[in-house]
Amino acid sequence: MLNKVLDTLLIRDGGIFLRRFHEERTLEALQFSGLPVKRPQVDEVYSELEKKYKSAEGQIIRVVFEPALPLRYTDESKVLEPLPVPLKLSAVAAAGGDGSSRFKWESRQHWADLLLQKNPDADDVLAINANDELVETSRFNIFAYDKERDVVLTPPLSSGCINGVYRRFVFSEAAIELPQLGRKVPFEEPIRFSELKYYRLFVANSVRAVLPAEFIPG
Repeated sequence: MLNKVLDTLLIRDGGIFLRRFHEERTLEALQFSGLPVKRPQVDEVYSELEKKYKSAEGQIIRVVFEPALPLRYTDESKVLEPLPVPLKLSAVAAAGGDGSSRFKWESRQHWADLLLQKNPDADDVLAINANDELVETSRFNIFAYDKERDVVLTPPLSSGCINGVYRRFVFSEAAIELPQLGRKVPFEEPIRFSELKYYRLFVANSVRAVLPAEFIPG
């Protein structure tokens, strides 16, 4: 059975924040599922959603796409709840994927299992692959500031991380705005868990943008 595609949107300034990148990822996920879907079909759905929720400023819209044509979807809105800052992360081992990890799916059992291993004092888990490399958290892409080089690193897709909407935006801009540190140049580069002490951690997604994070042991 094909998995359903999940997207989570933020309504900002009367529209879908980073809409182009949401459409791009949804299209790729549906095509990965084997559907011969085209960009105009996906664009039509996001236009419908934008029209429906244009007055829902600051709310999150959760959209689930059926893996079938014609495109069908369900949607619901909810209030954006604040998160602790910095976001505390505890490490968990994560297995490699088959390419599907680049996308966001309705089924979250993999993350549900990993979150059971979370340190009770942590807010989220930081997945580490078999190569001792940072992958991502259950909700965010990881970004690490390298003070020595004054650049920002983020795991390559080969690590098993999602090709997130905000990650796509960052590379389209060739820059990321870090709290307190300002605008920095991003690079895809493996980040070893054993070298975590050399970096300042941040997490980012299209709903929360960039948040400071820190690793806690255990």
